[in-house]
Amino acid sequence: GKRWIGPAVFKVGLVSHKSFQTVKLSIALCLAALVSMGPEAAATPLGPSEDPIALNVVIAPLGDSDPSARRRAFDAVASLGPAALPAVTEELARLRRKPSTPTSTLLKKSRTDDPVEGLLARSGDVAATALTWIGLARALSHMATTPAVRVLVAMAADLNGALRPELSRQVRALGDRAVPALLEARLNPSRDVRTFATSMLETLEKRAASDTVQTKSSAVLADVLRAYGLLRDLDALAIVLSFANADRTPVRLAARDAVASYGPDATGKLRESLVSLTGKQAPETWSAVELRKALFDAYDEVRLHEVVALLDDGLAKQREGKLDEAAAMFDRVLARQPLLDRRREMVVGYVGYAESLESQDLVAALSIYRKALRLDPQGDRAKGIEASIAYLEGRALEDRGLVDPEPYRRAGAMGYGRAEDAVARFEQRTRERTTLMERLAVAAGVLTLLISAGVLLRRKAAE
Repeated sequence: GKRWIGPAVFKVGLVSHKSFQTVKLSIALCLAALVSMGPEAAATPLGPSEDPIALNVVIAPLGDSDPSARRRAFDAVASLGPAALPAVTEELARLRRKPSTPTSTLLKKSRTDDPVEGLLARSGDVAATALTWIGLARALSHMATTPAVRVLVAMAADLNGALRPELSRQVRALGDRAVPALLEARLNPSRDVRTFATSMLETLEKRAASDTVQTKSSAVLADVLRAYGLLRDLDALAIVLSFANADRTPVRLAARDAVASYGPDATGKLRESLVSLTGKQAPETWSAVELRKALFDAYDEVRLHEVVALLDDGLAKQREGKLDEAAAMFDRVLARQPLLDRRREMVVGYVGYAESLESQDLVAALSIYRKALRLDPQGDRAKGIEASIAYLEGRALEDRGLVDPEPYRRAGAMGYGRAEDAVARFEQRTRERTTLMERLAVAAGVLTLLISAGVLLRRKAAE
């Protein structure tokens, strides 16, 4: 109960009182409740994204006289998730309005591989403020999203640079995930932030555009490409354009958005790429928009040619009755082009393959039926697929020994023939169990009467 009662009590305390004085009293009471619950409650996220006061409450014990309370509070701040980003940003703005010299002086004196232990050993407002800055920096690093890292990198201009050692540690730990925000920081009005970002890109060995796109994460790569679009970095344009025909949809869309951000500056490279791909010169009067559309259409035609050929091969296997091979080819098609216009043509093959698996592998059959339904949720076959899914869900429950006729009833309502037999079987079992229980009850009653009669006879005999 501790993991949810604490946050629940806290929220109720905040929202159920109107007057300011009562809210203050409510916060104090909730703080006392949370402290009494121990470390588990302190580590529970309190949803500060919706209520900045909640973040204040998490931070408040950093100034507590008890070192263990300060430790729990710091760990709670440092483990905040992405939903807390608005509250963290607001708290940083509040901290920036406070005098910075005492805090920056203390942080510079505490420069070690990890100043937190030393700060936790101290009490007082300055130490609490220093812990708040570091805790928020670690929270942003823990979130590990590009919006969060943007805020983290911008902290390089705070406290006269006293936070930079801590920020450097967090950026190195983030690795590739920090690169998009570091690139965007080139546009930051603060020279300190720009210098810090350049230095960290050097540290991460991301010196050139060809280095920054070396990542396994599609999300990070997409953010890197958008960052170049924001910068309109002509040195990176060729790299960005090379991803405009990527198989991975998020990457391809990000690259195309980035190219569009370059505007007329991309005209020469677009014209050159179009000639290289099609062997034809575009009219000199074409604008960057027209060149971009022609190039991307040509890219789509080339990329989809291979995918469509694979789809046609799968449909041929389907007609030959080789449903397992057809399904394997369809899987490859969807991996490369999940939103292919012709994806509905795969539904029949998937359904046939799922039907063939029902008696062998119930779980696999269910998975394939669901895939087929996602491909065409409003199609002519959708209702039949939903019925098959409901029926197999009933079978899966039955195989696990769970008695629930509801999935069969749903399947029957959608016209699934075998479902009626299953429902009838369940009802027969229910009647049999009811009859058996009634017989057992009667037998138990008779046995009770016999025992009672025997006891009475023994008593009379004894008398």
